[in-house]
Amino acid sequence: MYRRILIPIDGSAAAELGLNEAMRLAFLNDAIIRLVCVVGELPLSLGIGAGCHSPTELRKLLREFGAEVLRNAARRVRARCIPVDSALFEAGEQSFEERLAAEAEAWGADLIVIGSHGWRGVSRIPQNGGARHPSRAVPMLLVREAASKVERSSFQSRR
Repeated sequence: MYRRILIPIDGSAAAELGLNEAMRLAFLNDAIIRLVCVVGELPLSLGIGAGCHSPTELRKLLREFGAEVLRNAARRVRARCIPVDSALFEAGEQSFEERLAAEAEAWGADLIVIGSHGWRGVSRIPQNGGARHPSRAVPMLLVREAASKVERSSFQSRR
């Protein structure tokens, strides 16, 4: 069913929920996971670059943080014997949504799994890879943080 699963990660709790679901699906479908981190789009709440005085220094810190997030996530995926690769991108002229859609198209993703706090931004992800001409749509699975908490508490109460 799903052979190539793309997951954007940024070190947030919501992204971790998405990664957990992507690993579950990859294991069940004997799929490969591609981890993607778009620096310049990392949440400010992570506190990165608080003492930076220059954009160059901040950019360097963001790249280092993104690389660390990818390494840690890849280690977790490999520990479950799931094939994984990763890519680090700078936001640049494209928005996060456009970059993600373009990467899904270029890599040939069968599914994009996104951990989220809610719906904001998800509707802006182009379903044609950001190309000027039509191409295949990539299905997306949104793993919402609030829904996951309810599901866990519901599961624990049944035990």
